[in-house]
Amino acid sequence: STLERLVDFDRINSKAMRFSVGAVQVRTGNTVYFDNHHQRIGPEHIMASGALPPAFAPVVIEGEAYWDGGIVSNTPLQYVLDNRGKGKTLAVQVDLFSARGDLPTNMAAAM
Repeated sequence: STLERLVDFDRINSKAMRFSVGAVQVRTGNTVYFDNHHQRIGPEHIMASGALPPAFAPVVIEGEAYWDGGIVSNTPLQYVLDNRGKGKTLAVQVDLFSARGDLPTNMAAAM
């Protein structure tokens, strides 16, 4: 796959730096974090974290379907704060869209 060609998953999974991505479990609506300190990260975890409906189908991992974590929390900083180590932490949070603006009146305006 493209991700396997472009991403060094061995480096990500070496745990030299913590790596976490969030996705929403479709069945429960709960956020799940895929974290290299708890499991081996693969292309499917990255794809699940970016599977934004309706453009992308959910990604199935171990029998569970996942969508983009931004459906529930676009900037899940609390997970980082709750799971940081004892050393210094560098967290990058990107807000692509302002939370302020006009009230959308149709689906096109909401997207």
